[in-house]
Amino acid sequence: MNLVKFLKHKLKKDVEKRIKDVDSQKISISENKSKAIREIIKSRTNTKYNSKDNSKLSPNDLNKFFAEIGEKLSGKKKTKTSVRKELPKKENTEQVASMFFAATLPAEIIQI
Repeated sequence: MNLVKFLKHKLKKDVEKRIKDVDSQKISISENKSKAIREIIKSRTNTKYNSKDNSKLSPNDLNKFFAEIGEKLSGKKKTKTSVRKELPKKENTEQVASMFFAATLPAEIIQI
């Protein structure tokens, strides 16, 4: 087992050294050294092409979510529970029609 770890470590170091040698050679033969350095940095840090997309939500799911929120706010889609029943009643307050004062229930979040 130790031999495998040793060989893996050695191989990794050899690959890193070879990459550094190639990059330094590219810089030394280049006429515009700044441009060569920028290209090397860009190729090393460009994660757009080097990484997988791990997102779980599809665009259709997001569109459906925001469409349902709009329907709920406009009153076209009825919710299963009455939010007003669960809010504490206060005396001498005027009724304000604002989406910021409505409570969100855990069941509603799970539904979405």
